[in-house]
Amino acid sequence: VVSLGHTSASFDEAERGVRCGARMLTHLFNAMSSFHHREPGLIGLLTEDNRENMDGVSFGIICDGIHVHPRAVRLAWKLCREGLVLVTDAMSATGLDGGIVHHLGSVQVRISADGKKATVVDHDSSCNEGCSSETLAGSVVTMETCVKNLRDYCNCEIGEALVAATLRPAMILGLETKGKIEVGCDADLVVLDDDLRVLETWIGGGCVFETGDSV
Repeated sequence: VVSLGHTSASFDEAERGVRCGARMLTHLFNAMSSFHHREPGLIGLLTEDNRENMDGVSFGIICDGIHVHPRAVRLAWKLCREGLVLVTDAMSATGLDGGIVHHLGSVQVRISADGKKATVVDHDSSCNEGCSSETLAGSVVTMETCVKNLRDYCNCEIGEALVAATLRPAMILGLETKGKIEVGCDADLVVLDDDLRVLETWIGGGCVFETGDSV
């Protein structure tokens, strides 16, 4: 799947890219030109008329409440909910305690005290051990949190949010046996409680993780 992102491309350039086969936008709103009324850039592809012309361009969005403001997520949802795909952009420090310094390759990354934000450590600052910059170093969000955030930000049904994390990405990738519970499909399942907390994870019909809490 060809996806457009991390670019300052104009709307006309983005439109040409889609006509040449691109079918998705990477990390909507992040590392791309901001929307402007005279030059909408990639974000302009979300508008309804252009989506009809472009044969359904989808977009990934990092729904951690940090990479994209909740109101921007809601705007994207209202413009083009049928194209929204949840992504985490999570890095290797996901799930670790907050307040630590982690390494992402050769780059030092500081995890915020609440464990929700990862920023590059700035060694050119006046801090002896380096200070956190404002540069994000990926996210430390998990997919079930993205699902919960989408539901909360957009006031949508849980089922709609789950589709954005399961069926829709599977369809975009052409994975016919993923993203749905049907005879003949892969038994890759996540069991959630009413608060969207993970209780169990199943891969290929076998349970590989469980919290011990009753389902």
